[in-house]
Amino acid sequence: MPREFRLRHDEADWAPLLDAIHELHLHPEDVYEVTALLESLGWTDARARQRYGAEDVFDLARRLYELERPAIDVRSGDYVVPASAWRRFAEATRQFLRGIVFALPMVLSIVSMLTLHFSLWSYQFLPVNLATAIAIGTILSFLTVGGFMQAIARRAFFYIFQQYYKMAQRVTFHHIAAGIVTSLGVSGLLVGVNALFPVLPPGMLWVTLAFYVVLNAIWLSVTVMYVLKSELMFTGLLVAGIMVVWVAFVRLHLNIIVAQLAAMTCISVVGLLVVAYLFRRSPNRLEHGIQPHLPRVGISVYSTLPYFVYGCLYFLLLFVDRVIAWSTNAPGVAYFIWFRGDYEVGLDFALVTLVLPLGLSEVLVSRWMNDALEAERHYASQQSEVMNRRFLRAYQRGIRWMAVVATGSALLVYFGVKWLLDHYLMRLPQSVSLTPNSNYVFAVGLAAYSILSLGLLNAVTMFSLSRPELVVRPLAIAVAANMGVGFLLSRWFGYADAVWGVFVGSVLFAILTSRNIRRVMRRFDYHLYLLS
Repeated sequence: MPREFRLRHDEADWAPLLDAIHELHLHPEDVYEVTALLESLGWTDARARQRYGAEDVFDLARRLYELERPAIDVRSGDYVVPASAWRRFAEATRQFLRGIVFALPMVLSIVSMLTLHFSLWSYQFLPVNLATAIAIGTILSFLTVGGFMQAIARRAFFYIFQQYYKMAQRVTFHHIAAGIVTSLGVSGLLVGVNALFPVLPPGMLWVTLAFYVVLNAIWLSVTVMYVLKSELMFTGLLVAGIMVVWVAFVRLHLNIIVAQLAAMTCISVVGLLVVAYLFRRSPNRLEHGIQPHLPRVGISVYSTLPYFVYGCLYFLLLFVDRVIAWSTNAPGVAYFIWFRGDYEVGLDFALVTLVLPLGLSEVLVSRWMNDALEAERHYASQQSEVMNRRFLRAYQRGIRWMAVVATGSALLVYFGVKWLLDHYLMRLPQSVSLTPNSNYVFAVGLAAYSILSLGLLNAVTMFSLSRPELVVRPLAIAVAANMGVGFLLSRWFGYADAVWGVFVGSVLFAILTSRNIRRVMRRFDYHLYLLS
């Protein structure tokens, strides 16, 4: 038998631990389940000895289980009082804003381009060679740090959920440093390859590298702001950056490239300083007196690798068709890749379709997971099939809502863009117009991104259940289809037909992830158990 031990504190000190266990499950069946619950809360043998004088976590669990307290006993009538309608609305609004945070830079960029003819990293009247250089740098930045963005979100959320803010800060800055080092390494590789095989002239290459490195720092900082629930702060920084470009370019008459690089450098530096400040002000309630160590590098890499791969593949799915279209041979093309503004404009407008579905996805998944955690506390083990059917029906309702919202969003964007072109933009001295190719790409892109939103809802749901492998494989298939279909059609017919690659890839991603998530939902209780 484990030795008896005397708790070092009175009931007022250790009662919160019982409450924390009760919040996870109302009906712990035995000592082993209490032990598992303690470990899920971050308790280790060393921490149990230091805090309560227990021999180990199992010893602490045995003592807690033996306590004659209502918090551990079965209390079938103890249900959480539902929140008020106003509180539920406020929470849904907050989750919606968190969902669209990564779409806000794109929306602000489009609005800025339509009104000012420039944004933080683009300009309507740039020569095609410079537009090509900036486009290459922008796409490379997403492909390089997309994996680090997902890894930061995964690991930082993991530690913040346990209120280990110092560990979250350490792992976050480790990933930021790795992302920056990777960016510099890729930059050096590009310089070396271009020296051996001159593809881009020096002027274009250095513009590409400058935008690439600075944008990497910006994307990394916005990810951390999202993790720390300060996502709107980045929107403010982006607006401030556009104002800096306006002052430097319009008032001070600096070169537009110089003005944009100066503004982006300021934003990247300020963004990283804001991240450090946000971590410094974060609470550290559960870290007093202990300094837990981060897992070994190999363990961390193994646990975050699927999310890293997902981040890279996701941005590859979004951008590979553009690269294929721009690399299609045509008269007047000076380099192997040449920016095609009509293709870019059509897809940029279509991409706005994702804004509303991304927000809805965050709301739906947050509600499902909150309901699941509450249901797990109240459903007995023999009622698992009832709970599984309940959440399968909830998912089916959610996917129908997503289909409706995505379709409505596409129609809203379509008619909104048409109205802007007919009633506002055409009246400007230097207006933006859609060519036949732009209209073609715009229409197909609307359908593609509407369908993609269904797959993204599935992806976020499975990430919440820690099943990334069920997302990565379908996404890899979707990227391969995007490349194959886009390449063949663009070479057989015309560069605008590369857009069918992202359409086919989105359809495959939605179908394959829907098939996987239905399998998960049929064993929802098992996956919740693994998650806990």
